[in-house]
Amino acid sequence: MNIQAKERWLDQVDGALPRIAVVMATYNGARYLREQIDSIYKQSGVSATLFVYDDCSTDGTLNILESLSAEYGALGMDIHVQRGERNVGFPTSFFCALRSVCGDFDYYAYADQDDVWKEDKLAAAVAALGETDGDARVSLYFEPTTSVDERLNYLFERKLGGLNLSLQSFFVRARVAAHTMVFDEGMKRELCRLGIDHNGFSHGWLALLIAAAIKGRILVGETSHTLHRRLDSSVSAGGKGFLSRVAFEWGAIFDPEVNRAPMAKILLDNYKGTLTGEEAAFLKSLAGYKESATSKFRLLNPKNYRTDIAAANAEAALSILFSRY
Repeated sequence: MNIQAKERWLDQVDGALPRIAVVMATYNGARYLREQIDSIYKQSGVSATLFVYDDCSTDGTLNILESLSAEYGALGMDIHVQRGERNVGFPTSFFCALRSVCGDFDYYAYADQDDVWKEDKLAAAVAALGETDGDARVSLYFEPTTSVDERLNYLFERKLGGLNLSLQSFFVRARVAAHTMVFDEGMKRELCRLGIDHNGFSHGWLALLIAAAIKGRILVGETSHTLHRRLDSSVSAGGKGFLSRVAFEWGAIFDPEVNRAPMAKILLDNYKGTLTGEEAAFLKSLAGYKESATSKFRLLNPKNYRTDIAAANAEAALSILFSRY
């Protein structure tokens, strides 16, 4: 749908569209930023507003954002830009962007700076979220993602078949791409209430932990609506070759930025009323395993690091043994 066609379509819509706050963190993303924002503007069946936190870019990203803010603002999509005072990294940048959201919205969505969204991405998520139980404290939707090269040529699809939705599994690894996530006001409130940059946990990872701990509604879509560019600067190792994958997996064991024990205590303190007995025991063992041999022994029970990925399970066991989990 081109810009003129969407304007005509919006003029004909009777009734309010679901309002979506799209949250984006940018850092030196000038090359593909316009294409991504254009795909957000062209979303069908929703009204999107973009909130961007720029992490001290040096390549003209801010100038592009200012230009696009004026351009798309005139066409009906507001773009709010906040510039950081110092470089803080992408997890904190996303939390800052989320906390900057002002106004009333039905749902919230994460967006990377260099992807391309299919026109029905947000509409598909909203349709799924609209069918959820109204009594759920939080609702979180995510789906597979399609990896492409810089020219949008297909590489592979990151499927979610067999995904274990337990709290223990989500602590091992966040298999879900945050850029596919759409969530409700309850989740947004919890993410902001817990604060930002908790022990290396990304914006998407924390959302998974909250949803599992609070017994929220977790919805897994079957279809990918995102073309996710794999760049040399991409944070994860997917699609970069065998040696990069080995380095990534080894780093997962000894990553100094991720510290799960304090996060376990945070979840215990905040969600004890919704945790099962097994989950509470797991979190207590995780919170104290570095100081207590008994807690470490209990944590090494395979049920406490069960995922559908054998390599991830082995990494978790090694990380626990070396007190780096």
